[in-house]
Amino acid sequence: MLFVCRANVCRSAVAEFVASERSSESGLHIASAGTDAVPGQEICPQAEALVAEQPKGRDFARAHRSTRLTPTLTSGSALIVTATPRERSAVARMDPAARPRTFTMVELDRLLSVLASTSGPIDLATLVAQLHGIRWQAASEHWNPPTRFDLEALKPRRAVHGLSLVDAHVSRSSNHAAVVKASRSLTFTITDHVLARIEARGTGSRDRRDQDPPGSPRTRHAG
Repeated sequence: MLFVCRANVCRSAVAEFVASERSSESGLHIASAGTDAVPGQEICPQAEALVAEQPKGRDFARAHRSTRLTPTLTSGSALIVTATPRERSAVARMDPAARPRTFTMVELDRLLSVLASTSGPIDLATLVAQLHGIRWQAASEHWNPPTRFDLEALKPRRAVHGLSLVDAHVSRSSNHAAVVKASRSLTFTITDHVLARIEARGTGSRDRRDQDPPGSPRTRHAG
């Protein structure tokens, strides 16, 4: 599972840490990257402060260095989760075959909440295909049940706008603390929903495309 934002120092870095912690016994590989990342940059102070609240967070923050998105990373990921539609489009331009496997964080949170239950566990590739098949249901005009993230969009300095978890490093209208907290909350919910669907926790199951891709620049936090 690959998390993507613009610079890989804030939103996707927080998501990588949270997803890694939630899926530590699952065998899923968790990574993050940035469409415009300058390789080697440290995590931003706001993201560092948030992850440092957890026992392993300080070590993660010290070790994290930004990674630029590559076709190797996209082709090697069964599920790609982006901060905004901008990054989702960048993934599709870089690797058109990855388009059906790419969702924004808000989009994926909505789809997982409405996806019909199955009688038993399914593999990650099947789950992603099912989500792609109902992608239209995440559009705002089809989304009736209000969520805490929809309500967040009504605030003047919002963290979520439409299907986007906004970039606090470039948007003056966003609240940086709220953005990193929303990244944590969304990832927490997304990861648990995915694990529940594939019943991966503790099984060691692993989708082929979520194994460490050849030539991957970073393989930390494999489950």
